Amino acid sequence: MLSLDQFALLDGPPAKKSHMDDLSPSTKSVVEGLLSLDQTPLINRVDQQERTPSTTKVNYIFGSKVSYTPKARMWKIISSQKKSKMSLNTFLNFGNRVGTKPKIVPLTPASSYHHSDQHSDQHDPDDPDGSSSPEEKGVFFEQDGVGGQRIMRSIGIQCNRSFLSYDKFMLLPEREFQFYTGVTKTVFNVIFDFLGGEEVLNSLKYKYNQKTPKRFQWVKFTAQDKLLMTLLRLRRGIALKDLSELFSIKKEWACKVFYAWIRLMSIQFSRLDDHIFVSAEVQNINKPKCFSPFPNLRVIIDATEMKIQRPRNLQQQGNTYSNYKAANTMKFLIGISCYGGLSFISEGFEGSISDRKLLLKSGILQFLIQGDSVMADRGFDAEDILNDRGVDLIIPAFLGTRSEFTARELLGSKIIASARIHVETFIGRVKQFKLLRCTIPNNQMLPYYSDIVKVCAHLVNFNAPFINFDQE
Repeated sequence: MLSLDQFALLDGPPAKKSHMDDLSPSTKSVVEGLLSLDQTPLINRVDQQERTPSTTKVNYIFGSKVSYTPKARMWKIISSQKKSKMSLNTFLNFGNRVGTKPKIVPLTPASSYHHSDQHSDQHDPDDPDGSSSPEEKGVFFEQDGVGGQRIMRSIGIQCNRSFLSYDKFMLLPEREFQFYTGVTKTVFNVIFDFLGGEEVLNSLKYKYNQKTPKRFQWVKFTAQDKLLMTLLRLRRGIALKDLSELFSIKKEWACKVFYAWIRLMSIQFSRLDDHIFVSAEVQNINKPKCFSPFPNLRVIIDATEMKIQRPRNLQQQGNTYSNYKAANTMKFLIGISCYGGLSFISEGFEGSISDRKLLLKSGILQFLIQGDSVMADRGFDAEDILNDRGVDLIIPAFLGTRSEFTARELLGSKIIASARIHVETFIGRVKQFKLLRCTIPNNQMLPYYSDIVKVCAHLVNFNAPFINFDQE
């Protein structure tokens, strides 16, 4: 298929017989026929509107049929024996051999038929860095015979644009953008800058033996696109195969980008561990009413489990089996502050671990100081361990061998349950990321699962608070 503008490039001096003699008879007949066509309606000038014929125009050139379709605005060469495909380079080489190739002058890229002098200061929205050459975009400038002015002509080459991109997503309404990514547009840009910005994120290595890029090179799959793809997979659970098709990249490359960015985000968010574990003194200022009965309360903790595929190893099957979920799981310890924000999240442990051992091995004890209080469920029966550190444990009362609770214990358990429910709400928000809802297979994803859960938990921190400060 040859576009109108490709035929317009054939407008030049007549062919020389000395060069025509070098062509084969079949090629010579096609070239002579093309040059003999009336090219007046094919040349699109700035000051002259093209007149498109109303019906299909068919010419027979020495046994070859050339048809013009007005609707598609294309010329098509149909051989009498078979359809022949002609690339752009081959097409222009015909002009070289017969002395008819026009002068091509690459200039500043533009996006439509303009005089280059009038629009030289315009920028192409598809190429913000201006690093793509006009040839890569299919844009050329040809010397016009009238006044020596140069007019841009498109030769019909189209690059393979991806279906999804950061620029396209920024055009969505705020609510739809948050639906697909889990964060707002402002938060997206904040996270991008927090991770390092353009300078750092364009220098990432995706292979162990790969050299770190020393200078920025413009690519179609930008750093913003990579962060967008990572958030789409986390929030909507889109498969890597589908993401590779949507972003016009290979599946292997999408896999490397996703796990590299998950690891990067996990490392960067881990730098906030000391800052998000807010002290009890700071939380006593403007504390929500539901936590006012508990002075010096610093963190509310609870455990959550994520299902994984049953391992082949028998020992691992027993270690990861959870009696509570009746499945093989990974267990995490999550703690929030009185304001509802994430304070602590542990690494993933085998599902058979008890809440007491999870509290000891998670690493949360190193953040607690004397005088702090921790709120938990009955399963975290570790009052002796916390009392040795001078930390109080707030849990509902145990019935033990008694037949009923006292009135004081019932009232205290009710107040604790109404306050501790907020950590369950936070865990529910973490599990809104659909990638965490599926059963994790025993493949490349399993070693990165702790990082994935940690990243999702930190992303919830960027959402609006869910605790009503005035509700008791």
